[in-house]
Amino acid sequence: MAKLEFGKVSSVNYDEGTVSVYFSHTSDNNTTDKLPLLSLGTIFSIPDVDDIVAVITDGNNKLVLGKIWGGQGDEVPEEFNKDVFGFYFDDDTNISYDKISGKLSIKAKKVELIQDE
Repeated sequence: MAKLEFGKVSSVNYDEGTVSVYFSHTSDNNTTDKLPLLSLGTIFSIPDVDDIVAVITDGNNKLVLGKIWGGQGDEVPEEFNKDVFGFYFDDDTNISYDKISGKLSIKAKKVELIQDE
């Protein structure tokens, strides 16, 4: 039977898109080997070291479902509400879509559009 666990990211391998997770609740204070991350289609985000993540475990198989947001010093973005879908980054960059107004907003120091020919 699958089990949901919570742990803290101890290391990140950006080249492989994996993380190691530390579980303080285990008797041996277990840190995992590299674990794969769940992606939502083409949306892929790697948590940072010390982020709290949800991990689903089924025997020896583990999968990091993602970062647990909120309650860890995370601030709600000013633009956020039930009608706004967005991607928010630590450096105040964001991309948001307001489904009521139909407005797509990009906030960044520099924006580059790349067009295939």
